[in-house]
Amino acid sequence: MTHDKQKEQFMPEPLRIGICSTYAPRACGLATFAADLENSLHLSANVHGVSIIAMVDSELAIDEPHSPVIAEIAEADAHSYVVAARRANEMCDVVIVQHEFGIFGGADGELVLEFLRALTIPSILTLHTVLSAFSPRQVSSLRSASAMADAVTVFTPTARDLLVRQRIVDEAKIYIVPHGAPSALYCAKPDDARSQLDLDDRFVISTFGLVSPGKGLELAIEAMREV
Repeated sequence: MTHDKQKEQFMPEPLRIGICSTYAPRACGLATFAADLENSLHLSANVHGVSIIAMVDSELAIDEPHSPVIAEIAEADAHSYVVAARRANEMCDVVIVQHEFGIFGGADGELVLEFLRALTIPSILTLHTVLSAFSPRQVSSLRSASAMADAVTVFTPTARDLLVRQRIVDEAKIYIVPHGAPSALYCAKPDDARSQLDLDDRFVISTFGLVSPGKGLELAIEAMREV
């Protein structure tokens, strides 16, 4: 057998990947994250296609969503989680669930369990919020979700350690997938970064995430008078 044929034999079949998350045009940091993830996955030769299972905050999900959205989940409608999972079972080989307590219905987002329970394909749970001390209900919800998922991804070693220390996720199931600015943009010295951005002589305050009401940015701006 030639080297090329051997390589062909062991090449995995391209996967159809689903992403369960908020999605554009909804104004949400997770929606932006999901879109970036979708675009990156399209660049992989091992990905056949990327579909979106979109979380919506309306009472009713659309029956016939348009590509790349193959299903919508109405936040407070438990049945729509099951319907979306069945659609994912038909059209995807694996689903990546972007987990944030605030986007799923039920107490502390526990309705996501309806979606995970109805899946017959592998699932990956990406945890965006990992706290040093979860509430009892959050612990219960996360333990159940993590137990049903085939893998759990976090962004930092600290997040992994917090989950293990609180006995929420089996350590063997956790994978660290770093999230942040590319290393090409990183400057070891703050002065170098300021120089690149032409900010040498300016006072700088930074924030991150989606700019939205409730973040208190207007308070920070007002406080600058006193500072």
